[in-house]
Amino acid sequence: MNNKLQQKLQSSIDAVMQWVAVTERLPKDKQYVIVTNGKQVIMAQYYKYSQKFVLADKEIFVTHWMKLPKPPCA
Repeated sequence: MNNKLQQKLQSSIDAVMQWVAVTERLPKDKQYVIVTNGKQVIMAQYYKYSQKFVLADKEIFVTHWMKLPKPPCA
């Protein structure tokens, strides 16, 4: 895929999917979300009681999160 097409695709994704800063708002309890710490992007689960994002039973540092996209139509 050429660089111009990649940039156009990324901007389209960014227009639909919005990152939320953890300082602004947090996900619902036990919700799976996409998270980032500025270095990597992964999926994690948020636990409201402990206010932690968890991946494979390990707490991870997160700066931003977004809802998982809806799956494609079957």
